[in-house]
Amino acid sequence: MTTQQRPPQIGPKDVANGGVINGKTLAKFEDDGANIVSNVYSDPESGKGHNLVIWCLKPGQENSMQWHDAVTHIFIINEGEGIYMKGEPFDAEKESPKASSPTPIAGFKHKEVHVKAGDIICIPSNTVHGIKNTGKSNLSYIAVSIGGPYNRIDVGPQVPAHRRPDAPAH
Repeated sequence: MTTQQRPPQIGPKDVANGGVINGKTLAKFEDDGANIVSNVYSDPESGKGHNLVIWCLKPGQENSMQWHDAVTHIFIINEGEGIYMKGEPFDAEKESPKASSPTPIAGFKHKEVHVKAGDIICIPSNTVHGIKNTGKSNLSYIAVSIGGPYNRIDVGPQVPAHRRPDAPAH
């Protein structure tokens, strides 16, 4: 299992405007791969383990298929349209060796669901997921992670993604 380190996070005391964040103004798109705008919001002091980032995908870009054993997600499509790639939830204790692999998993199937601005996607833990921009314009989505620790287990080949730039201080 790989553990992805999170950068220092902004908490409720740091958010201006009474806690209102405009996801469209924070979205930053890059030509060389999907971009994750990190440091948008988290509250490490509460112990609730939630985190908010913004994924930014230009047409044709996608994030890698992945799953988390202790984290649930809520994705809110901020702008654009694309495909949500969803695997079936599974019993991580019994099935995780098959679900974590650096190469495509033989026989792994996922459902593709068209998503667009305004759609909300709820992803339980132990569910393989990914997003691909199949539209003609930029796609960004707000990803809220709840629970923890944040263990990201990648499934299949990795696609270029990076964490720049971080959200500006609030």
